[in-house]
Amino acid sequence: MPCVSLSTNTVQLLLEQIDVDKRMTHSLGHTVLVTSSTEIMEEFERGRVGSLMGVEGGHGLASSMGVVRALYDLGVRYVTLTHKCHTPWAECSEKGLSPPNTRGLTPYGT
Repeated sequence: MPCVSLSTNTVQLLLEQIDVDKRMTHSLGHTVLVTSSTEIMEEFERGRVGSLMGVEGGHGLASSMGVVRALYDLGVRYVTLTHKCHTPWAECSEKGLSPPNTRGLTPYGT
């Protein structure tokens, strides 16, 4: 999810990426979307690849716990706090975006 999407509909872009991921995984046949480590091992024993779905960069959540719950229902099992852009709860580690010693959780994120 590009940082520029912070000013657009991040949730729509994220849902479109999930849709593509699900369709692509379904079409491969040897890869299965899973939601737990147990399912990963089960698919491994069947000779298939178990793939967890996650969100790289919390800015795709639009600061909404409702979005987090909906993503969980869609199969997402992990979210990174930041990637290359800041969120209200954490600053990214990208050089040049933060003054020295200010990277990490924000007061809102603690």
